[in-house]
Amino acid sequence: MEEETIDTNEEEIDIRWIEEFQADEEKYSMFYPDNIEELTVSILYINSNKHLEKISEKKIKLENKNEIQRNELITLIKQNEKIDKRKYKILSILVYNFSLQGDELKNFLNDSEKYEFMTNLKQIDSYRLEPTINCMHDINNLFVIFYEETANDTTNKSNRQTKRVRFNLMHGKTRRKK
Repeated sequence: MEEETIDTNEEEIDIRWIEEFQADEEKYSMFYPDNIEELTVSILYINSNKHLEKISEKKIKLENKNEIQRNELITLIKQNEKIDKRKYKILSILVYNFSLQGDELKNFLNDSEKYEFMTNLKQIDSYRLEPTINCMHDINNLFVIFYEETANDTTNKSNRQTKRVRFNLMHGKTRRKK
């Protein structure tokens, strides 16, 4: 039997086109959605005269990617409800989440009125954020709006009474049909 010898010289595979593609793709990586790990929080304080008194801004690191946890919101509210020896009550929590995909960006620039990115949180609960285009991460924001608690607010709480209605079921009589 004749043995065939197999040539073990491997041919080089041309992978330059892959490297070129990756280099070109790197230029556009900022237009791909990415998880949100950090969020800007703007805290607005409104005084009793309904004027904007103070704005403070800070960045928070999210415990879970793309999600504001309930306990993070509660901590944020508790830490910021008192300022300059005045107590404030929570008025509203708004979330601005720029959740466009890269291919929708052109449509958005042509007609931005079709898109709505602001959400009013009705309850203090966990909120899921949509992944955002990498170059737009800084636009995402959580707005916490406080208004000043006046002396009238605290005195009215103690003076409020609930009107009670009582039914006397023992004296209720019904007529018989004859």
